[in-house]
Amino acid sequence: MCFRPPDETVETFWFDDEIEADVPVTEDDLEDDFNSVIASLNVGESTDHQQLPDGFEIDQILNKCITEVTVTAVQEQANVLARSLLSDDQHYCKSFCITQFEEISKIMCVLEATPGTPIRADKVTEVETEILRYKRSDTYRLSCLLMFAKHHGFSGAHSFICTTLTDGVSKFLLHGKTKPYREKERTIHARVITDASRARIRYVAGYCVSKLLKRYTTSYRSNMFSATAYGQQNYYDAKEKMSILNSTKEEEQYLKMYSSDKQSLADTERKQNLSRGLLNVSDEMFEFCVKLCSKCLELMVDRNLMVHGQAMHQYCVEMLLKSDELFQDFIRAVTRNRTTEDLQTSMDCPPELIVRDILSSTVTKVHNIHKVFADVTGKFLMVMFNQFRKDLLHSFSVAKTMAHRKQIMVKQQKRQLSVQSVSFQTIADDKSVAKEMSHSLLRGLIMSNINVLEQMKKTEIAKLGRAYGVSANRNIKKAPLIDIVKKSITRASCMPNCEVFEEKQGLSKKKHSAEVASMSEPQPSRHAPMSEPQPSTSAVMSEPQPSTSALMSEPQPSTSAAQSPTDELPVQKRCSAVQSPSSESHSSSQDEVCGKCQKVGKEGTQWIQCSSCLVWYHRNCTGLRSKTAWKKYQSENVDYFCKQCQ
Repeated sequence: MCFRPPDETVETFWFDDEIEADVPVTEDDLEDDFNSVIASLNVGESTDHQQLPDGFEIDQILNKCITEVTVTAVQEQANVLARSLLSDDQHYCKSFCITQFEEISKIMCVLEATPGTPIRADKVTEVETEILRYKRSDTYRLSCLLMFAKHHGFSGAHSFICTTLTDGVSKFLLHGKTKPYREKERTIHARVITDASRARIRYVAGYCVSKLLKRYTTSYRSNMFSATAYGQQNYYDAKEKMSILNSTKEEEQYLKMYSSDKQSLADTERKQNLSRGLLNVSDEMFEFCVKLCSKCLELMVDRNLMVHGQAMHQYCVEMLLKSDELFQDFIRAVTRNRTTEDLQTSMDCPPELIVRDILSSTVTKVHNIHKVFADVTGKFLMVMFNQFRKDLLHSFSVAKTMAHRKQIMVKQQKRQLSVQSVSFQTIADDKSVAKEMSHSLLRGLIMSNINVLEQMKKTEIAKLGRAYGVSANRNIKKAPLIDIVKKSITRASCMPNCEVFEEKQGLSKKKHSAEVASMSEPQPSRHAPMSEPQPSTSAVMSEPQPSTSALMSEPQPSTSAAQSPTDELPVQKRCSAVQSPSSESHSSSQDEVCGKCQKVGKEGTQWIQCSSCLVWYHRNCTGLRSKTAWKKYQSENVDYFCKQCQ
């Protein structure tokens, strides 16, 4: 908290803005400014009939202005002013708060609190900016002066009291704006005390006592040779606190033999090092810490977090320190080994001195017990708050993870729908101009890193690549082919060779019509003119006649040609031997040339035709040398595709 200098007066508070030195300020100007401020403040109107809103406590805000350990002169002055306001009538203080409620309420009208609609961050920033601008206005300064009208002068402590009250008013109004909103539901892990947690509680109790003993020992040694009254008092207080905490310790061997809850020693035993330096507490101190933990679990819930927010820790501390049951258990734990050493050492003194010493030591000890109780409670509460923070963050992460998973599932569903909407068949059936719809969808999915082409066959990908002008090698593998086609699709603005898909449909229709014609009409000889009549059946069987079917075969050759293993296959309807054509037929037609070796072949060589490009190949050139592979394509329902069309 930033304070004004303690020597600040009314003049510096009123005229702390930058004033041009060259411009003279007359009394008339000051009087006009003062009159305008008075008129805007409406000092003449009485605020007796006005009341503060329910729930707004001035005493609670003034108590926050009191500092227990003062360091600066401003803090001492603020303590005096706050105590005086608490003891007085508080008429001026209430009038000041009512004025601040009116002014800040006008500023907060910008915030439109509607259930279901979140308040925009820029609106909150705008309100905070306007409140800061109001605090620098002359109206606010005059209100501060009127609040302390009975005081002589206006210092930094007065400004601190006014600022604290104004901040309390703004927080109260802002909290009222949030009431229409429904509390956010969170599932925080509810912790309960079990056998395993009792062992952890005992370990934490020893940790808290050990840390406080270290703090008191440091204060004891620091003030041991102090000559000031303040240092000597700290020395005796630290010594008394150390004796109080030492009464809560217990030896490890004694606890193993006589402890009422030996299972609670497991956690401390497990974490002991070679020096056995971990501190063990007595059973009474352990039971006090168990009740303290149970009380902390009751206070540290999501409801209190929503209500108190940043002040939740202070709220928990106040509720724990107000518990008489906890304090009685703590007194029982620290007074179990109470001795009369002080009484025995003072038996030689007069009775009046003995009584005075006993009363003084009792009061001091009770005061220090209260201090130690507050320190132990605060230390234990910090450990519990760290665990509560972890549980809260875990609930946030779980909620965030569930929301993230939901988003991922929605995205995956959208991707699946997008991939299902694009296939080779849908591209072929696309009736748009130049297949613009398919191209746009393909390009968008590929740029979104969605695997569309991986679901297609290699032959389909090759044909799609030809539609984009990609002439890849027929021996290329599927993965490199996909990369090449993807690059072509992303670079192209349209599908340049969409006729590739139409060729397949045209060829299939032509093939079907030719098969129907071959079944209904006699086929002419391949070497005879097309105008001549069809020869006899024997001539048809002896002369080669290429049909539109996938396979053709000729009558079995002579015995010399039958020595080849490829000529021993049976003759099927779609698989017949074709004799090597003569030089005249080769010169007149190029259909009998093998698509791979570009040769006619010897007599008795078996041929096979590609169902896609309708190019003829030698059986040996296609690699179908085994009987199993060759018989596969002898069926009429099985089509053969060359490597270039695959």
